[in-house]
Amino acid sequence: RGEVEPRRGEHDMMPLFDFFRSAHAPISRTIKLKHGLTDRIQELVTVMASTPMFEEGELQVNMSHGLGWLRVSGRPTVLDEFEQMVNEVDVAPVNVELTFYLMMTTDEAVTNIPASIQSAVSTILSTFGYSSLAILDVIQLRGIEQEDLGLESSLPLSKLNTQTEIYESAAVQIKVAHVALSESEGVNTFNLRDVDLSVVMEKIVGAIANIPDNPQASSQSRNARQLRKVGTEMTSSLTIREGQSVVLGKSNFDNSDRALFVIVQARRAD
Repeated sequence: RGEVEPRRGEHDMMPLFDFFRSAHAPISRTIKLKHGLTDRIQELVTVMASTPMFEEGELQVNMSHGLGWLRVSGRPTVLDEFEQMVNEVDVAPVNVELTFYLMMTTDEAVTNIPASIQSAVSTILSTFGYSSLAILDVIQLRGIEQEDLGLESSLPLSKLNTQTEIYESAAVQIKVAHVALSESEGVNTFNLRDVDLSVVMEKIVGAIANIPDNPQASSQSRNARQLRKVGTEMTSSLTIREGQSVVLGKSNFDNSDRALFVIVQARRAD
């Protein structure tokens, strides 16, 4: 007597309350990454850090750079949603190929322009008023996305020299700090961050600048020639769809009217 009996249905509701609490109680789990802590994973974590899930403490993520896993904490439903996002971007990096067309202005007729860059060349000529562009060199960079790419290569002097300008040497250096690939509706898009292209040349000046290989020149005259370094640099970040040609930049060097244009293409190279 005096004891209060539970109201009808109260005992029946207890399992439901327990289930509700367990479904919303924070838990921790480890997400194993198949391909390591790639840029895609880090970008996902960065994006999620600005969402209400992070701000309200519903999701916490700790990244292990060396071991390749994520330690996450939060409500089970939130963790399930986040783990699905991780699985979608936890894919192997792909091989990419970047092609750089180094084009020099010329007054001569040029007929060997590849069809893939013909539209870009026509746009350059109509925009800047040059009569023609000739290919100085074509350089390809191959590597894995999300990594830096680069090389250094000599340039063909036979295509660079003119009757009035003779070069002893010429080299180009290309560096790409980061390449990221995204795909939407079957179209690959490449984001190239911090593309740096520099050209350094040694121009012959002095007594026999215009005839460095003249067999009649005396050794005294030949020794009188001097070398002067000239060059140019282009730096930019680019977004390129596969099959598209994008102009990296234009540069006049050595105080002349001759200009260098660089056209860039990108493709997936699986």
